[in-house]
Amino acid sequence: MNSHVKGATGKGASKRGRHGAVLARLNKQEAQQLAESLRPEVIKAMLKTGKPKGGGPKAIAAYLNAQEVPTARGGKWHPETVRRLLKQLEPGLETEFRDAWREQGLRRIAAKMMALTS
Repeated sequence: MNSHVKGATGKGASKRGRHGAVLARLNKQEAQQLAESLRPEVIKAMLKTGKPKGGGPKAIAAYLNAQEVPTARGGKWHPETVRRLLKQLEPGLETEFRDAWREQGLRRIAAKMMALTS
């Protein structure tokens, strides 16, 4: 049996079949698109806990489950699933979270000042 597939390269190429590399690339793109679509919910979860970095994957998973946000396969969120999602979203997520955290803090300060002047 010929285990090498012409045109396929990289780890596991012989197991993926003739179109495996293309399918792997498509799967990766779909996973990234799903992760990006969840970015706003993840940031909300991180802000909701009131802790820097969102209180960790366990707290974020609990929030996403409470909000009934489905996973890619329609299941429940688990801390490990969240860890993988955070890794997928890593470029820019921390900066976005910090910006949202500051904005939320500024809104609270502005609301307190408005209450004092009323």
